[in-house]
Amino acid sequence: MKYAANPTSENMLKMQEEMAILSQQMSGAYVQMAGADGFDESDLLGYSEEEIEQFIRDHPVPADKEKYLPIGALLIITHDEPWQTIISMAEKDYWSDVLKEGWGIKNITEGKKMLTSLLEGRHNTKFGEDFRKFKAGKPNKLDEESIENYEETMECLKEYLPVLLPFAQKCENIYAWDLERTGYLARIYLNMGWLNDTETYEWLDKASKIIKKEYPGWNEYIAAVLVGRAVAFSFDDIVVAAAEELLTSGKETLEKHPVGRL
Repeated sequence: MKYAANPTSENMLKMQEEMAILSQQMSGAYVQMAGADGFDESDLLGYSEEEIEQFIRDHPVPADKEKYLPIGALLIITHDEPWQTIISMAEKDYWSDVLKEGWGIKNITEGKKMLTSLLEGRHNTKFGEDFRKFKAGKPNKLDEESIENYEETMECLKEYLPVLLPFAQKCENIYAWDLERTGYLARIYLNMGWLNDTETYEWLDKASKIIKKEYPGWNEYIAAVLVGRAVAFSFDDIVVAAAEELLTSGKETLEKHPVGRL
C-alpha cells in the first residue's frame, strides 16, 4: 500500500478512507457511469424512480432547512443515496461500517471530535497555504501525488463537467473539502441515531456560515470541494459524477437557496 512506508496516523486514516471508497467503486455502478452525461438514480440504488421519489416525499426537510441540503450532498450521492432528504435509505449497519472502516470512528464522542476538527479546517490548515503557493508558482510542500491528483481533476472537469472548470481553475481556497465532510458526517450521525434532527441542523448551520463567508456561490463551493479532495486526498471521477448529478438534479434547490442567503 502506498502509505505503508510512512505509517503516520494521518496516512493510515487516508489509506482507510481510500480502501472504503475503492470498495464502493467495486460494488456500485458509478465507475461505469462517471463519464456519462447523466444517470438515473434508480439504476444505482436498486429502487425504482417512483420508490425513491416516494421516499423523499415521506421524509421531507422543513422548508426553512432546505438551504442546508447541498452541504454534504456530493459525498452522500457517492453512496447512491438521494441527497434531497437527510434521512438515508441505507441501513444503520452500512453507515456503521463506513465510519469504522473509512474514518476509524466508533462512537459519537469520536464523531464529534472529527466534526470539530473539520469545521476548524482540518485539511485546509495542512494543505491550503501550500496549495495557494502552488497556484502562484511559488515553492511549496505539496507532494507529487497531490499535484497529479489536482491535474487529473482538472482534466476530468474539462472533459465531463466543463461548466465547473472555470471555477476550479480560479479556486485557491480548499476549505470546502472540510466543510463538505462536516455536512456528510452530520447526516450519517443522524442516521446512526447519534444526533437528533436539531443537532444535525446545528452542525449544518455551523458549516453553512463558513461557506457563506468563504465562497460567493455554490459553483465556487462545489469546485472547491473537488479541488480540495484532489489536493488533500485523491482524485476520483466518481465525485465529479456526483457533482454533475447535484448541479443537474439540484438546480432548483441551488438557485432557490443561494450561498448568500445561508
